[in-house]
Amino acid sequence: MKKLLSIIAAGTLVTTAGSTLVSCGMSTTKLMARKVNTKEYKGFMTAALNTWSPGSTMQNSDSIILENLYDGLLTPNAHGEIEGQMADWWGHNAEGTEYYFHLRDEEKTSEDGRKTGIPKWTAVRNGEIKSTQNVSTMDFYNAFRFTFNPNSSADGAAPTNGLFKNGTALEGILSTISEYDATVLGGANFSRTTAQGGEQNIGSEYISTRNFDIIVMLINLWTATKDGQDIINKLADAKLNPILDVNGNPTGEYDRTPEFDNLIAEMKKYQGETAFQKLISDSSQNGGMMAISLSSEGLGTAATSKGTYDTRTEQMYNIRYTLENASTSFFTSAAGYGSLKPLPDYAVSYSDNQNRSWYNFSKRYQPSLNEMWFSGAYYVQSYKASSNTILLKNPNYYQADRTYIEKLIFTLTRSQSVDSNRLWFEGGDASEVAISPNDASGWKKYVGDDYNSEEQKFAFEGTHATSTVPSQYTFTTFYNYGRLTNDGEDISKSSRALAQKSVRLYLNYFMQRTQYPAYVAGKLDNDKNTKESLAWDGGEGKNVKTRSSTLLRNTFTIPKLATNATESENGKVNGIPVEDYTIQNIGTDYNEMYGTKNTQLESSASSVDEETSTNASRLKTLEDNITVPYDKELLENFYNEQFGSLIDGNDAFYQNDLMALGMFLDSEGKVIEGLQTDLNNFANLAYTSVVDRSKNSKELDQNNEKAKAKILGDVVRKDLRSKQILTSDTDSISLEWLLNGALRLTLNPRVEYLVDQFNATVGGSSPITLKTKTSNDVSDYLNLSKIGDFDIYVSGWGPDYTDPYNFLHTLIWGGEYGVYTNIGNVLESDSSAKTESVKDENPNEPNLKIKDSFKQYEKDYAEINQSITKYTGVVETAKGQGDFTERLKTLSKAETYALYDVALTTPLYNRTPMKTIQLSYLDPFTRSSFIAGSSNLRLFGVKMIESLWDKDAFLAAQTQFEKGSSNEVEEYKKLYVYDRNSDGEVIATPRNK
Repeated sequence: MKKLLSIIAAGTLVTTAGSTLVSCGMSTTKLMARKVNTKEYKGFMTAALNTWSPGSTMQNSDSIILENLYDGLLTPNAHGEIEGQMADWWGHNAEGTEYYFHLRDEEKTSEDGRKTGIPKWTAVRNGEIKSTQNVSTMDFYNAFRFTFNPNSSADGAAPTNGLFKNGTALEGILSTISEYDATVLGGANFSRTTAQGGEQNIGSEYISTRNFDIIVMLINLWTATKDGQDIINKLADAKLNPILDVNGNPTGEYDRTPEFDNLIAEMKKYQGETAFQKLISDSSQNGGMMAISLSSEGLGTAATSKGTYDTRTEQMYNIRYTLENASTSFFTSAAGYGSLKPLPDYAVSYSDNQNRSWYNFSKRYQPSLNEMWFSGAYYVQSYKASSNTILLKNPNYYQADRTYIEKLIFTLTRSQSVDSNRLWFEGGDASEVAISPNDASGWKKYVGDDYNSEEQKFAFEGTHATSTVPSQYTFTTFYNYGRLTNDGEDISKSSRALAQKSVRLYLNYFMQRTQYPAYVAGKLDNDKNTKESLAWDGGEGKNVKTRSSTLLRNTFTIPKLATNATESENGKVNGIPVEDYTIQNIGTDYNEMYGTKNTQLESSASSVDEETSTNASRLKTLEDNITVPYDKELLENFYNEQFGSLIDGNDAFYQNDLMALGMFLDSEGKVIEGLQTDLNNFANLAYTSVVDRSKNSKELDQNNEKAKAKILGDVVRKDLRSKQILTSDTDSISLEWLLNGALRLTLNPRVEYLVDQFNATVGGSSPITLKTKTSNDVSDYLNLSKIGDFDIYVSGWGPDYTDPYNFLHTLIWGGEYGVYTNIGNVLESDSSAKTESVKDENPNEPNLKIKDSFKQYEKDYAEINQSITKYTGVVETAKGQGDFTERLKTLSKAETYALYDVALTTPLYNRTPMKTIQLSYLDPFTRSSFIAGSSNLRLFGVKMIESLWDKDAFLAAQTQFEKGSSNEVEEYKKLYVYDRNSDGEVIATPRNK
């Protein structure tokens, strides 16, 4: 399930809970002797649920609960292996474009006598089980219809919808035909979509939802045939046709578009209930995007040409997904994602008497109002949005014998003190706690300064370091390009300014972003694992340089998500394999762009060689524009040492002169007219600064920094004045950084310090300054972020499946983070220009234009339009590449461009180290540690321990676990019984109809 974290949870390692308890001097001796009920888990909710629909959420706070209520076809286990969950077999074709699954329909028994039953829905009303019903293949088709329908508000479906064959085309067709209907036909068919809101026209929503539903099913059906694909291609290319006057200007009227008229005419054939039900049957069983079988004979059979052993050589399948591109490198990790989990019939019904369908299923469906159906290991006993959620073991679960914990209690907590988690744990009201590195008392008591996570050496014998790989997020900045004025009629100057690359790079250069990770890391940072940064502490009388942080991040994609295939390993840096995408791909492209070398790598294989580094690189540009004598070796050694690495912990943004050069260059790398003198002055000063740094003088370094601020500030001012965003040499724009009021005593002071230091450095004459905007509380913070009442916002993203595309898709045109950038308030797809021109470089680039209501700002948004268009094109090109190596290369080009060239976002930090130091009554080796998705939140298969393990007991369990899933210990075995020859290449033979 998609894992999106707002800054509400930014300090989850630091603080997620509050307590009114006082742990009356709980001694370590008493804590080691304490015994707990191993059938009852006590955890925390970080917020009330936004939705109870597994495919409708982007929030990690929802996943904490939903991951325990709903199952999918596949899931990772604690060993990192993908297991059959609802599927007892799966395979794929040679091209990797078709995946076949067999939904369990009979009990399976393993060689050692373990059994897995048939998946069931458990119907629950007011905490009581009412009935059960087998999960059917049609329930997976229900999910397909639901997630593609614009009116269902399935916000979490974006990462998977685009994987289907014609998935992106279908989304585009639905969007364009809705626009055509509103513009040309007066809204006769899609007059009100859910996004527009309003109860007064709920009837229109019913009509448009059903019409969208019909189109989704038709496109699925047509995808299966050549003639149908031709229709889809024409629809995808169709456009609105404005009528022009004699001068070539739009008259406001439009010619009809035959492709859309034909689709609407076809759609109307299925308005009657008989025809509609027949379409459901035909599309579900004969679809080309996905198909299911309603027969016990299945869709067909699949056999491997290599043969199998100890199992049948031919397997029947009853679910098929057809993908746009080969996805064998990651699709199995996506198959258990929320939007692909089955949904009950009432989610896509038009006659449900409990109002549990479509939009209501996403937004209004809840335990206090409805009978709810659950397919997972637990069901809801009670839910109180303001206090807690209680889940109970589902006795009807098809693997109930591995549900060791029988009751889950999640408490909604409000306090944000750094010691609150620990107090809950010490008081007996939490089953696990990560020791906050900012909790001085807790750290001293349970960790100590002389700790060693690898050796499990801590001050308290019950403390252990466990893997938090699945908790890896990148928190990054987002700039609001579409902040509307109070009347909603105009765009703020701040948004127009942020649309300029010069402003975003200006922020990158002077923003001490280390303040974020340094606070979150706390005592995790020390002299051994961090280095001095280029900034001096701003306090009076202090001459101490600030430090980098182990949690500082320079890439958007997290490390260890994707690794290049190699015949032999080339070592690791800070625990990250050199073959990792963030090092071998992004790191290499960054070094090539900047002309630097990564001095952290023993081999230069992943760094740029000298010949490449002199070819139009940023370093070469800097050297070419220095007009004073300079020491080339000194200069290059400095930039290699300070800025050559993107590996976590090194600050590659702050005072990076090579990055700042982008402010002087146009999209082709040429010096912008009127900035040559400024560039020469900056290049000279950059070299002077390098020489002066050896003197270790705070005054000298800060004077050079302020001199650079004057030059770069002038560049920004020239840019903003040329576009009339600023109208004089004295006015300025203040950007508001949104802060969560609940973090006033923890994270916020660090951000306020960052803001103060930025303003002090750039000075009073700067065209850009920063200020903070603090919400009243969490609810106010959420509301302000939702309505876009900010200029800068920080949010975190975690992966849904093991492919960098999952990260990079969020920033494309129409990506998930558009809700924060609000670029859609200003730009829109140009439906009338779909086939007007053929793009020479990339046909995957969208056609975007400024909205008519803001036509006067077309020049202001030309640059960001170009950047988003180019970036989207590269990312979508990568999506179409089946070769994993080539795919990673293309994705890296996109990420390098977005972060280090045009600064679409600025990574800040990861919230947790690779290992978390904690106290826990859970056996950590029974919990999933898969890097993508939300399986780590699943408590099915997790076993509690009666008392805290000491070091010897922990290491003994670890040794036993490391024997693998063919283990003699029950809880370390595979979770489910399924065909072990699954996930292979097969030849499928469809059943004769």
